[in-house]
Amino acid sequence: MNAQFLNPDAIVSTEDLAAKLNDASVRVFECTTYLEAPTQGVDAPYTVRPGRAEYDEGHIPGSAFLDLQGQLSDDASPSHLRFTMPAPQNLGERLKALGVGDDTHVVLYSRGNMQWATRVWWMLYAIGFDNASVLDGGYDKWSQEGREVTSNATTFTPSARLTVNPRPHAFV
Repeated sequence: MNAQFLNPDAIVSTEDLAAKLNDASVRVFECTTYLEAPTQGVDAPYTVRPGRAEYDEGHIPGSAFLDLQGQLSDDASPSHLRFTMPAPQNLGERLKALGVGDDTHVVLYSRGNMQWATRVWWMLYAIGFDNASVLDGGYDKWSQEGREVTSNATTFTPSARLTVNPRPHAFV
């Protein structure tokens, strides 16, 4: 593996996140997404269901819900390419509206499958944003440790500035 891609700050422990939950510069997002069997008559290998219902039942305090399909995927992409990343500037604008900015540290987590949090981490990396981490063990580890959960939803104030500096080498 090329050493330039090794980034130990890309993982944050539950202990470290718990200590930072009151930091105004931290933006925590739940990214849970489910791929489910399609309903009868739907000609698709799966349907996409955001994990919003599970988030609403209980989540890490101070975390907002991020709908990967609904908020961070290219609206013009054909339905068989459901998770196409928007153009970098467009993605940057969407992230700014969610409260991500040059002066924030983003922590991402998901339930059951870390691929959703790591997908969003990669999207941030691809547009040149380096101050993002994935929660080690995600929500599952957080809750297994008996850490506080809440059903109070969080939203962040849109950020004034998010510098987008695309990294074409992030794509094959």
